[in-house]
Amino acid sequence: MPNSKVAKFTSWSMLIVAFLAAVFGIYTYSKYVAFRQRVAEIKASGAPVSLSDLSHTVENKHDDILTHVVGIQDSLNEVQQQMSSTDFLAPHQLPTAEEMEKFERVVESHPELFEVISRAALATEMSYENLYAGPEFGVMDWQKIMITLGQRAKVQIAQGNTNEAAQTCLEILRIANTIERPTLLQYLLAQSFRVTACQIIYEVVLAGNIESELMEQIKLELDSINPTDAYRFVVEAERAFIIDNLVNRDAFEPQNEKIAWGPSFFNRVVLAIPGGTASFMGVGLLDQYETVVERAGEPLTKQFKPASKPPGKLLAWAGSTLPETFENFRNSAGRSQAFARALRIMIAIRSSGEEKENWSAEDLVQLGVPSEMTIDPFTGNPMTIKKRPNGWQVYSFGDNQKDNENMDENVGYGPPSEVGTTDESAAGKK
Repeated sequence: MPNSKVAKFTSWSMLIVAFLAAVFGIYTYSKYVAFRQRVAEIKASGAPVSLSDLSHTVENKHDDILTHVVGIQDSLNEVQQQMSSTDFLAPHQLPTAEEMEKFERVVESHPELFEVISRAALATEMSYENLYAGPEFGVMDWQKIMITLGQRAKVQIAQGNTNEAAQTCLEILRIANTIERPTLLQYLLAQSFRVTACQIIYEVVLAGNIESELMEQIKLELDSINPTDAYRFVVEAERAFIIDNLVNRDAFEPQNEKIAWGPSFFNRVVLAIPGGTASFMGVGLLDQYETVVERAGEPLTKQFKPASKPPGKLLAWAGSTLPETFENFRNSAGRSQAFARALRIMIAIRSSGEEKENWSAEDLVQLGVPSEMTIDPFTGNPMTIKKRPNGWQVYSFGDNQKDNENMDENVGYGPPSEVGTTDESAAGKK
């Protein structure tokens, strides 16, 4: 009799387990179908759903920036290794005579380096044909170019060669426009390029006059800075990376460490998801990215308010902060845009030679500043312009959308607010 009860209990237990397994299987399959449907909808909209979809070929190799820079990595590495003990890229910090001599000596051993970079700055596109294999010229290589050009511009200022320094900064701006796709890290690096270039151009403006033709080229580059389209592109590229990783995990090495492009993508949470779980994790990730993509085209003036509960209930542990994180990246681009606008206005005011108590947006437009360049990207109101005893301040409120009188949080240029201060320095956190 006891054996009969045990058998009955075992039988019922097995039925319950089988029932729960069936329910979970049906649930998992439904999520799998929903995930596939969402991927199909994304693809039908024209957005990429795999790394293959992101491939871009440049027909004219002369227009491909990679044609020019691939092969100079060793020279860049040697220059930066020898200059690693120096640090004069901080705002308004110029190299000492010893540092200038060292820089000149180092670059003399690589005479082709700046010629190659100058040609690369004239290229208007960048190819990325096989994102599974990895880039021929990585994020760290681009960063070394920026540092090397920044050091060169600082040396040129210290030598009194303001036009040469301005030309070097123009190359930085042009390279930034070309490399801000396809990945988020390259996009953020491009913003860093722009902030660095704007800061040094401001120092050049303070140090001396720039030839009119060269100044017009700089103005055109500043006027063209609009990171919104590129931001939407890299957000969709991030989503494609995640979809591809979930759908085609066999194409990725474990933890994606051997996919050279992998570290260039921000979102790493998908790499910790074991194979076969895309059926219920994938939908939650796509829900997260839906919010991010929708935000990509909105103005910075519309502040982001995170949902009380993240979409995709089963993804709460992994992706709940994804939209908030991307908002920080979007704000980073807004800051580079604000620095460019502040510089553009400062150039117009200083070159006008007019003595005014205040400047309106209409005044600036009459000086040739495009109307959109007079607008604070974070507030939608005109950029703030204040006259101080020792010069003009031009700035954006920044992502907190508040005026900080001591310029610690504002984004722009000009002398400190304290009366009697004579050091005209850049303001804003980089």
